[in-house]
Parts: sequence; C-alpha cells; structure tokens
Amino acid sequence: MPIYELHCNGCDTDFEVLAGSCDDAIQCSHCGSTDTHKYISLTTYRHADHWMKNMMSAMHKSQERDKLKKELKAQTL
Repeated sequence: MPIYELHCNGCDTDFEVLAGSCDDAIQCSHCGSTDTHKYISLTTYRHADHWMKNMMSAMHKSQERDKLKKELKAQTL
C-alpha cells in the first residue's frame, strides 16, 4: 500500500495516510472531514527507484556470471 499525502479542504491541513488506491473517502485526521484531495507521496517513488537500482545491479551480475560459465564450459570442451 502506498503512502498518500492528503490535503483537507475543510480545515486546510496536510496529512499522510497509508491507504489503498480505491479508498476514495479518507477522513481528515484533524477535523474528520471527507473533503480531501489525495497526492502520492514521494517516498513511494524513492522506494521504487531504489528497488530498480538493486534489480539492475543483480541482473548485471547474473549476466556476468552466465558469461563466465559459458567461457569455462568452452575451455573444458
């Protein structure tokens, strides 16, 4: 579940909540109003970017390992 930053139009306050994408009527944690506007938090993107860097690094290492295995196999034949 992503972290959303919300803005309450009732009390003009910003707050964060952990919610699903289909949760439309999220109550303000300060005044209880459901007149809120949802923004996706930047922490979601940072996490995704970090994951992508780790996956690309692992993929590169795996490709290097496969290349070395092929070279060793070719030498032993």
